[in-house]
Amino acid sequence: MATSAEIRSTLGDWFDAQGTSCAALGSPLYANLFPAVGEHVRAGRYDALLAPIDRWRFGDAMPLRVMGAAHFLALSGAAPTLAAAYPSCGGTVPDPIPADALAESLLDELLGHDDVTADYLRRAVQTNETGRSAALVLGLSALAGAAATNAASGPGGPISLVEVGTSAGLNLRFDRFAYLDGDRLLGGDPASPVRLNPTWLGGPPTLQRWEVDDRVGIDPHPADPTDETVALRLRSYLWPDQNERRVRLDGAIALAGEVPAELIASADTAATLTQVLADRVGTKPTLVFQSIMWQYVATGARWNITRAIETVGERASAAAPLVRVSFEPDEFRRDRVAVHARRWPGGSGTLLAHADFHGRWVQALPTGET
Repeated sequence: MATSAEIRSTLGDWFDAQGTSCAALGSPLYANLFPAVGEHVRAGRYDALLAPIDRWRFGDAMPLRVMGAAHFLALSGAAPTLAAAYPSCGGTVPDPIPADALAESLLDELLGHDDVTADYLRRAVQTNETGRSAALVLGLSALAGAAATNAASGPGGPISLVEVGTSAGLNLRFDRFAYLDGDRLLGGDPASPVRLNPTWLGGPPTLQRWEVDDRVGIDPHPADPTDETVALRLRSYLWPDQNERRVRLDGAIALAGEVPAELIASADTAATLTQVLADRVGTKPTLVFQSIMWQYVATGARWNITRAIETVGERASAAAPLVRVSFEPDEFRRDRVAVHARRWPGGSGTLLAHADFHGRWVQALPTGET
């Protein structure tokens, strides 16, 4: 059994690892602040907030919960010292970044607002990173490849979008985003408030257009993005020095108020997914997708979700196919995401793309069974 010191050391290492990720993903503020907070964790200064300290697993993304709570306090006006260094709150990141001093202020604010901190520590992180849709949208091309081309169900015909681990369901509107290559519109809605302009490694893809008939998201704790409190919480999980992500999120929240989606709360994702897909697969083309959610799901539940999709996939037809798209860390290179698709009828698999975790770059790949 691990000692308290060993547990604290492990938790501190998680903060260091998150800081490394923030550096790679363009947040110098958090790249410096996470390791400084990690030192406080190793010293036992977070024991009261994180108690019992042995309850955490890596997939809980506990460091992001801690930082989300602090950012929420800054955004809501309760942590002025942090707000002064957070561009998201109208502040300016100091140069050089006083990581140790900011870490002290952060701990003081979390302890002084322990009710907010406890609430954040109870909740799973909800990032709703809409930049990932620059890769997810390639699933529409995969659906086109699986569909029979006819007036009723060929490319362009009505389809269903189903998201597993939907959180606030912002990416359920990805067909209504604008996709750009510089100044050139590749697809989507040219008037969309969400404009994605990643670096297209290897050249921009040809995007398929579909009419979306309905949108369904499944999550243990779905959140309504049109609620002001929820919207503030979503903003708190963004990194304070990344304005482009804030602009995208605000656009996606506005779009959610215009384009409805059904969000279903479910403690048994596999069972609910089976029911949702059974009402659609074999009737019309259906795209089911997920993005950076496997880490929050227990191994047994992952298997159940996959089996549910495979079982319902047996009902798919050429006229009403099912495609599953997953946007998850590449098992062979952890610094990027692999975007996979499986198609039914048949269940064949394809590697659609590699991408940055936040969709800053996307490399669409030639399709082929893998």
